[in-house]
Amino acid sequence: MSQVEPSGPAGEVLRNLDLLSVIFEHFDVDVNVDEPTPRKKPLLWVALSWKVFLDPALDILWRNMHSLTPFFNLFPAYKTLHGMPVPVSLIRRSFLDLWLD
Repeated sequence: MSQVEPSGPAGEVLRNLDLLSVIFEHFDVDVNVDEPTPRKKPLLWVALSWKVFLDPALDILWRNMHSLTPFFNLFPAYKTLHGMPVPVSLIRRSFLDLWLD
């Protein structure tokens, strides 16, 4: 699928990375939460909508990542227990059965 490229003055503004960075800084991103909150989703959608938007929008999102905790959810060997990622191998099996049910 091809994307329509804006032309004229609007196209120039939308391709100006400095202006896009200033615009994206005004998105309401909760800097104190490392979870994918509804506040972060619009900026992610912007980043994925057009490749020109990708870098400036991701810069804002990465700037607001304050820990690696969300990345642990990508690995099946880790489960979140009391807000902390814990390797499943360290959780007693009987407790894990209760916790996952």
